[in-house]
Amino acid sequence: SLAHALFGEGTAMAARWADFALIALRYEGAASLLALLAAITPPNLTVAAVLARERQYFRSHQARMDYPAFHAQGLSLGSGAVESAGKHLVQLRMKRAGARWSDEGAKGVLAVQCRLASDRPLAA
Repeated sequence: SLAHALFGEGTAMAARWADFALIALRYEGAASLLALLAAITPPNLTVAAVLARERQYFRSHQARMDYPAFHAQGLSLGSGAVESAGKHLVQLRMKRAGARWSDEGAKGVLAVQCRLASDRPLAA
C-alpha cells in the first residue's frame, strides 16, 4: 500500500497515515483523498510508481467512492449485507447435505431464490 511505501511496512506512521486517508475518504469522498495524494512528493521511483497507481485507481473509481453522499442517503458503506445475503441465498441452499447440482440446475434454483427474496413476482 501507499502508506507502507511512504513510511515503511508495519510502522506506526504508516498506520496513522492510512487511518487519516480513510477518514478523508469516508467523510469527504475521493476528491479529498485525491487532493491528499496530489500533495505528496514521492521520495524515490518505487514510491512514485505506487503513488501513480493509487492516483489512477482513485480517479477511475471516484464516482463509486462518494461515501458522504451514500451515507446521507442512508446506504450501507460496507459489504456485510451483500455477503450475508450471498451466504444465505447461495451457500445454505446449494450446499445442503447430499445436494448435487448441474450448472443449469443451480442457476435456475438461484434465480428462483433471488426472485423470492426480492419480493418480485415469479411470473415475468
